[in-house]
Amino acid sequence: MEVEEKKEENRERYLSGYYDEPVLMEQSIFTKDWDTYQMYGVFSIKIPPSMEVKDTSCIYTPNMYDYHWKRRRIKSLPIIFTQKGLAARDSSAFNTYCRIIIDLEQGQKGDFLKADEKEELSIEDIRYIQELVDVGDYKLLGKPDVCWARIGTIYALNIEYEREGEENYQTNVNTYLLFNDDQNIVITLSYRREDESLWEKDLEAVIGSFKWG
Repeated sequence: MEVEEKKEENRERYLSGYYDEPVLMEQSIFTKDWDTYQMYGVFSIKIPPSMEVKDTSCIYTPNMYDYHWKRRRIKSLPIIFTQKGLAARDSSAFNTYCRIIIDLEQGQKGDFLKADEKEELSIEDIRYIQELVDVGDYKLLGKPDVCWARIGTIYALNIEYEREGEENYQTNVNTYLLFNDDQNIVITLSYRREDESLWEKDLEAVIGSFKWG
């Protein structure tokens, strides 16, 4: 049975996502000109030029070396990226919605899976994860999908769902949990569903650019 058929069968039978096959995220060639945001010794990720840091106090002031290598060094987490122009209140920036939120949980050795490990998820596991989804004051639309994604040699637990947004818009949300023995990074990517053609491919490339260390 094909993966898509399994996915549909699980959704219909259990009102849940699929978990039997990891989804391979491939790095995109066009990200080579994107800025790399790096927390030294922890992780790095690429961000498209169509987005900006919401709070610049979360990054160190770039030096000439940073500018040359298109690198931005992260000072503190969580760090939030928004559509470019929002900080300057550019009117065009309010015509769309996109967010990237990255946070880190620091634990002890052995608290989390290793980066290249994954665990099989039972239907009970998936339902438990679905119940943990918090959309705040918004309304959750349908049931979240839960599956493993593979980024090169590492795994991430992917939770995808839709929720209501502002002004009767709907928002597509993808949360990725990445584990590395004593660290757990949570990356949440969201965009207005009506603007899928504008943001979907870029955000797929963002998560595909993630690297530990």
